[in-house]
Amino acid sequence: MTEGKDEKLRRKFRILVAPLDWGLGHATRCVPIIKELVANGCDVWLAGKGTQEILLRSEFPKLPFLPLPGYDIEYARTPAGFLWKMILQVPHIISSI
Repeated sequence: MTEGKDEKLRRKFRILVAPLDWGLGHATRCVPIIKELVANGCDVWLAGKGTQEILLRSEFPKLPFLPLPGYDIEYARTPAGFLWKMILQVPHIISSI
């Protein structure tokens, strides 16, 4: 009797996984997390664009996927220019949010 009641009380969580589009590192680190969520019975949805979308769709072709515009961050060619390049992109990042 309590088994059925416990099953009704268990919620199936819907989780959206949307890695940043700042390179493939965020998306590749999400792969084992997504696998664990699916293994635990979660209703996992994915979102992204570009290379993140290609990677996630190839790894998880059966999961629902939503288009999600990114920040389109550009990196500096040299380590010395990194901070300046990021500062110049702050207005674009804020408007994207």
